[in-house]
Formats: sequence, C-alpha cells, structure tokens
Amino acid sequence: MSILKSLSEKDTTTIIRLALKYPPATRALLGAMMDELQWTNLAEPLYKSLNPLTKYPLTGAKKALSTPEKWNIE
Repeated sequence: MSILKSLSEKDTTTIIRLALKYPPATRALLGAMMDELQWTNLAEPLYKSLNPLTKYPLTGAKKALSTPEKWNIE
C-alpha cells in the first residue's frame, strides 16, 4: 500500500486499467487495498468487474485489510 500511496494519479489510473486484464482475485485485492487508502472512487471499476457471488481465498489478506467482506476476500 505504501507503493500505491507514492504513485501519481496518472500511474494509479494506469494500474487500474491494467488490473482489469488480470484475474478476479488480483482485481479484488487491488480494490481492497485502494479502499484501505480511501480511494473508493478509483476502485469502483475494479469492484464492478467482479462477480458478486465468487469468493477469493487470499491467505492473510483479512488481517491486513479493513474491508475484505466487500471484496469477497476470504
């Protein structure tokens, strides 16, 4: 998350655009990290790209993130 914080707005939008081509678990993790940084408006495209019924098992992510339920991270 410290790396995300240090990026410019242009780099952040590029990461989001590229992340949309990655698997859903990756998009969920990036979106949850952006929520953690309170960048919910930037994370919206990632959230909309996910299937709301799918759960993403990511070991240890629940400990580091405050909103894993929103992103279906287990």
